[in-house]
Amino acid sequence: MSAVEVKGNFLNFLAEIEDAALLRRMLEACLEIARTEHALDEMPPEILADLKDAIQRSYNEENLIPHESILKEREAWLKTLRG
Repeated sequence: MSAVEVKGNFLNFLAEIEDAALLRRMLEACLEIARTEHALDEMPPEILADLKDAIQRSYNEENLIPHESILKEREAWLKTLRG
């Protein structure tokens, strides 16, 4: 499976989850794995800042995207893949 396919599967999986607390825990777990696998200290500062900003924004429910919107975006994305 290619990296693009894995990313698509991961995004589809995440799109099905509506529990914000679970999503935050998953994000933190993914970041911890990334820290272990790819030392965050070696990442460019602007990427680290973006990640930290995304985590902070995720705690504000006003920044969350409704599940239905994500499903619509996913369907549009899948249509582009199918051609």
